[in-house]
Amino acid sequence: MRIPGLIIGLLDYPGGRKRHAAVVPLTGGPAMLLLYLLFQVLRSGRYEGLLTGALLLALTGFVDDLHGVPVWTRLMVEALVVTLLNVWGT
Repeated sequence: MRIPGLIIGLLDYPGGRKRHAAVVPLTGGPAMLLLYLLFQVLRSGRYEGLLTGALLLALTGFVDDLHGVPVWTRLMVEALVVTLLNVWGT
């Protein structure tokens, strides 16, 4: 996923709280989500809550990478995902 990240310009630049020395593509999260979805969806079973939670977390991470999301907003999304998993899982 490194090459698509470079091609579309989805890059993270060093500086501020970033500790890397060179430009890094921001495609690790989408790659992990894609692999997760492939392995979970290919199996039979009910994973609506888990998939919805994973998508919400991935979307929040994506928006955070592009624009920066305040820590409290990320925390609230994570709390929402935990709540969804508890409600959907019962």
